[in-house]
Amino acid sequence: MGALSNYITSTQYHLHDSSFRFWSQTQLTQWINEARNKVAGDTLCLRQLMTGITLPQGTEQYQVQATTQAAANYPVGSTTVQVMGITVYWNTLRIKLYDWSFTKLDAWTRSLQQFQQTPFAFARMGVLAVYIAPVPQQAYTSDWECAITPQPLVSDSTTEVLVQPFTEAVPYYAAYKAKINQQQLGEAEYFMRLYMREVKVANRTFITRVIPSAYDVD
Repeated sequence: MGALSNYITSTQYHLHDSSFRFWSQTQLTQWINEARNKVAGDTLCLRQLMTGITLPQGTEQYQVQATTQAAANYPVGSTTVQVMGITVYWNTLRIKLYDWSFTKLDAWTRSLQQFQQTPFAFARMGVLAVYIAPVPQQAYTSDWECAITPQPLVSDSTTEVLVQPFTEAVPYYAAYKAKINQQQLGEAEYFMRLYMREVKVANRTFITRVIPSAYDVD
């Protein structure tokens, strides 16, 4: 079976509804895709390096969930849930921008309203906007490291980009949505607790072996 069939079977197992008596395959597929987006948003487990993004001269604000990449100030796309880092190309160098709060960025780099220079920092403003500072004095090419949501599964031929251990949480959230639909709030809360447990386990499993350097001395 493909990924979608596996998800549907697992969700049906949790719901004790193997014959689609209470929920249709279409409903379960919708909730499974919502669950995959939820996992990606909660864990930031899907990353994509978006290269060749132009930072135009004089532009400091960029939208990060635009529906098109045609406009220069919409560089990232609609699937982005978080900007993790930005790198600017300057001559033969790659400059990794500092990730600051907007308050710090505003205080340290935006006092002189007409000042433009090579950017060295960025800040997220809520969910949708990113500010680059200083304001670019010329056009720069940049790379954006982003956490994204997956494309929806429409059939078993659709490739699943989520991997273990993050896939384990998907059926629990789909079951949670099914119970919400049925207005069985107690059982919905039960499945939400199982979902949150699996997300915590997945995050812990994923980062356990991350060691900055094997040669560090405590």
